[in-house]
Amino acid sequence: MLLSMDEFKRLGFDVPPDDEGKMGMYIVRAEIMINALCGGKAEDMVKSKSSYELVRQALALEANYLYQTAESGGNLSRVALGDISYTEETVDKTSAPDVPDAVMKLLRAAGFFRGTGVVEVIE
Repeated sequence: MLLSMDEFKRLGFDVPPDDEGKMGMYIVRAEIMINALCGGKAEDMVKSKSSYELVRQALALEANYLYQTAESGGNLSRVALGDISYTEETVDKTSAPDVPDAVMKLLRAAGFFRGTGVVEVIE
């Protein structure tokens, strides 16, 4: 794993003790999602310290986004990112789940998506 629960908390995210197991699930899901967005190269790209910090922050933001969406009573829907599919929580079934802009900016800053133009999400 690229982000542990302790690192998630050190980044300033609050997790109620009884939700730590659930949050761990969202951290794993966020890592799968970000790895899929980055063409399976997330582990390779975090070899430099600066990239690692940015990817860690992106993972934490995405995991928190998934957790907050679930806690707000979102509906379950199936999502595919490239060859990866998973169950996502969305507030509105008609809208495709998205990656917050801050997450994409962090991933670009970490060196992902250089020269690729558009990032495509396949459903």
